[in-house]
Amino acid sequence: MLNVALIQRTFPAESLHKAAGVLKVMERSLQRMNHLINDLLSISKLESGTVGLELKEHSAVDLLRDAMQLLMPIAIEQSVKLEIEPNPPEGCSVCCDRERLLQVLSNLVGNAVKFTGREGRVWLGVAPEAREIRFSVSDTGPGIAREHLNFVFDRYWQARQTQRLGTGLGLSIAKGIVEAHGGRIWVESELGKGSVLQFTIPKPTRHDA
Repeated sequence: MLNVALIQRTFPAESLHKAAGVLKVMERSLQRMNHLINDLLSISKLESGTVGLELKEHSAVDLLRDAMQLLMPIAIEQSVKLEIEPNPPEGCSVCCDRERLLQVLSNLVGNAVKFTGREGRVWLGVAPEAREIRFSVSDTGPGIAREHLNFVFDRYWQARQTQRLGTGLGLSIAKGIVEAHGGRIWVESELGKGSVLQFTIPKPTRHDA
């Protein structure tokens, strides 16, 4: 990113206009490289058990709203309707590392928006259970074949139709973060009928509070 910015400041405007396409390709390539490096660092920390979680009590609905705000520009660009399910339970709270949980939500929502297609819909939900809170990200996308469901969270695995749209590490990282919190993550999907990715995070205990 810095090299591209330096070129843009250094070259004459006429030359930049002619090279605009090349510079955009360079910028996208650098962004992909930076994203891959960050993903590999996250995987390394998760595998070594060195991910430091700053566990505090947070509102589950506020986390959904924060994630929606982060991803709304991408949803608008893709002409995808992004929303929270009606009447979310405002009193729900979880014990989590806010930034890490937003990383999980951003990955799930970002994937849903990316693969749903124009004029599609993605909605976020939250539901209290006995000892945990269940988050969900649903979409009206193409869905995932039944024989592929067991591989969705495997590192580097990607369905054939999405092989060029990411690094194949995002869902593996999301799984690692959720499990580091003591939760679980899974997917329900059917070809042509969209997907629902869900995960749970423990409720705060008296000690946490």
